[in-house]
Amino acid sequence: MGPSEILEHIGETLEEQENFVLLWEEAGNAMPSDVPDFLQDKQWQESMRYAGFDEAHVAEAAAVAETIRRDPFLVRLAWQAYWRSYCSDSHALKKWPTLEPLLGDLSGLFYFLVGLGGVPLVRAHHRRLGIPEDITHATCQQIRVESVAFYAGQYGKFGVDYPQLEWLSHYTHEPYFRLGRLEFWLEPNKVCKARAFRHLATGRTVALALDKTPFSSDGSIFAEEKQPQWLSHYEETDDAFIGNVITPYGIGTRWQVALPKTEWKLALEPDDLCLTTHIPNGGGLTPTACAESIRMAQEFFPKYFPEAHPKGLVSVSWLFNNQLHQVFPPDSNVVQFQRQFYTVPQSSGPWNGLWFIFLRRGAPDFESWPRKTTPQRLILDFLSKGHHWRESSMFLLWEDMKHYGTSHYLSQWPYAELGGLTCSVPAASAAGDLKR
Repeated sequence: MGPSEILEHIGETLEEQENFVLLWEEAGNAMPSDVPDFLQDKQWQESMRYAGFDEAHVAEAAAVAETIRRDPFLVRLAWQAYWRSYCSDSHALKKWPTLEPLLGDLSGLFYFLVGLGGVPLVRAHHRRLGIPEDITHATCQQIRVESVAFYAGQYGKFGVDYPQLEWLSHYTHEPYFRLGRLEFWLEPNKVCKARAFRHLATGRTVALALDKTPFSSDGSIFAEEKQPQWLSHYEETDDAFIGNVITPYGIGTRWQVALPKTEWKLALEPDDLCLTTHIPNGGGLTPTACAESIRMAQEFFPKYFPEAHPKGLVSVSWLFNNQLHQVFPPDSNVVQFQRQFYTVPQSSGPWNGLWFIFLRRGAPDFESWPRKTTPQRLILDFLSKGHHWRESSMFLLWEDMKHYGTSHYLSQWPYAELGGLTCSVPAASAAGDLKR
């Protein structure tokens, strides 16, 4: 059966079907002759328990699983979602059927069952790598702590939204693990768009902007800004690394320095092997919990991936937005968490990152957006004064992970090692901007 027949059967139309029909024949050729295992009650119920769910929604899930198994059209659709998400190189499902006309309030359970189908794949992946069971068990909580939580926050119902399947697919084949409060993905640095340099004698670290980075007047980067205030410059000569300083407070400056190669080494740049750090939903960001995760990562990856030598941690999130100190108390967990890293401006729209806080997209509606949590109330109050929101990136070099908890980069800034370096472009900001 083809995609058009399935859409007709479930009573849905899609204006754009390019993604929906992608690899349809390939998935069909790989489909088992019987109902796939992930739709069988024994498997999905075991996966549900392993992922930390209680019994509250088992009966609803069982009813939807039975409905799917009795309907060849739904079996074929579920297989397509499963195969695309977990078995192909085209994981992202875009503009797919919602199943609402057919399943009503239980429609989210269709993709919930597909999401649970990834749990046995994660477990098998970890067994091949020799990963301890407690790490596997913690990693498999992702569908519960984020995918289902996000769906409930958006729709007020239990289930999973199909775009979440792409994120869940990463755990089935990538070196991506939950270690305590945080998750770490061993991969090339794709998110921190800067170069970090380390002083050979003192170990002090400074970031330089990539060449032609378009900065705003305040040292941030807005993706939608048509005319940036200035462009950074970077070059490497035989004797020095030359570029615009980014302060550890996440501010791009016109302060251009030449770092002598006899005194400085390149410590991190885009595409270097790193641990991309993800902060899962829920659980708080207590200093103790985060420090323990960092410690676990320092032990885990050299033990299970001894051939890999990550340069450090990198991430991009609203949690590294250098406006946080204007919103939250200085002793709050989020501010203290941010202070442990060297933050770097990231190309960002005016509302980037708000979805993870409010589960809403676009410009905030101050009348209707939720104010249930303290962060929601504080952020809406901040934005109501005319401010924009943004995401930023960060790094923490491997050698400096042992200093986690000391605000290592901020506590020593500005560095004496940079004080005697001359600028080829005059600093455009007051000296105070180097500290904020």
